Amino acid sequence: MYTTQRPSLIATLPIGYGDGLSRNLSGRIVVLVGGLRCPQVGRITMDMCLVDVTALRERVKLGDEAVIIDVQQAAQITADELAQTLGTINYEIVTAIADRVPCIAVNAQEN
Repeated sequence: MYTTQRPSLIATLPIGYGDGLSRNLSGRIVVLVGGLRCPQVGRITMDMCLVDVTALRERVKLGDEAVIIDVQQAAQITADELAQTLGTINYEIVTAIADRVPCIAVNAQEN
């Protein structure tokens, strides 16, 4: 069980260990929301996790993008960062991503 230490705004993300986000990362990672590193709080469950977005009160809304691995604005979270937290390698992080997570190929090259 997680109890906040102050009045907080907590967002629910539809991703959990069933999608490849290790339960062992519970309470040990951050998620990018609005370009800010927001702490994941509580236990990562099979299908969801919680993120403290109190710092974004009045600026965050339903449907805003949350980033677990990538860049958002000037902030970045890498698979290396998650791997270090788990005591493993980045390849284990990315290969754990489940088939039920949509993959979108992006071509960053300009033609």
